[in-house]
Amino acid sequence: MLLPYLRQLLAKGETHLSVTTEAREVLRKMYKGEINLSGEARAKEPAAAQAKTDSGGGAEPKQATQAEPMIARPTFGGAAKPKIEHVAKPVPQGQTPEEKLASLRDLAEHWPAFRDLGSFRKTLVFSGGPVTADLMLIGEVPGQHDEQKREPFAGPAGEKLEQILKAMGLSRDRVYLTNICKFRPALPGQTSNNRPPRPEEIAHSLPFVLSEIEIVQPKVIIALGAAASHALLQNSDSFDDLRSKWHQVNGVATRVSHHPSFLLLADKDALAEKRKIWEDMLVVMEKLGLPISDKQKGFFLPKK
Repeated sequence: MLLPYLRQLLAKGETHLSVTTEAREVLRKMYKGEINLSGEARAKEPAAAQAKTDSGGGAEPKQATQAEPMIARPTFGGAAKPKIEHVAKPVPQGQTPEEKLASLRDLAEHWPAFRDLGSFRKTLVFSGGPVTADLMLIGEVPGQHDEQKREPFAGPAGEKLEQILKAMGLSRDRVYLTNICKFRPALPGQTSNNRPPRPEEIAHSLPFVLSEIEIVQPKVIIALGAAASHALLQNSDSFDDLRSKWHQVNGVATRVSHHPSFLLLADKDALAEKRKIWEDMLVVMEKLGLPISDKQKGFFLPKK
């Protein structure tokens, strides 16, 4: 009911909508995977059952015929342990990191498994930033603005991210930006509306992100948002449990924080939420050996 109503407003030229504090809290819980669209706590169900439900009760998703390394099939918030299935792994060519990354991008553009799934849109949104970056930020899926610009973290969420990077003493052109999925998940009559990726979409996309990590070899990774964190870490613990601790992905120190789009939902607790995210960034800055001033340490603290 929500999406058709929003489409009606959009058709009338409405671009902003007033949302109550209670509604914002529900949206925040949905974002963190704590409740589903009906407002109920997410049920614990096997990954296979989730995949079947997502695909409309049809046949199981296609599996790659090529026998490659085993990749864990992602599940989310409190779900059963991930199943293991065979997923083809890309093998980029080239001598330098730049050549390998260009090769990986070309492989993603024409990867058969993405076309066989039939659930992705056609515009590739691969990555942004230098291959020499020390910091890699990984989101979930491209949105409408990303698709239009063919680069991740565009639009309002990208503006929020740039503000965070500026506060860290960094800029977009000094970090490597990417998403778990390289194509926007498709919906009927899709305009600005998005949907989360299905387990099979993540399973086939994850090897590309892992290859990016191998090529770029960042010093630190930040997984942005619950879905990206669960997929990247192959861990179904709650988002809050994953935060405030270090993880390892391909041998790289990895931290979990909110996606910058989360700040677009914040209202009465905006300052507190900004401070939590900023504390994540301070830990990352310390890990990277970036200078931290007293002023930076005090960002978003309540005024005395």
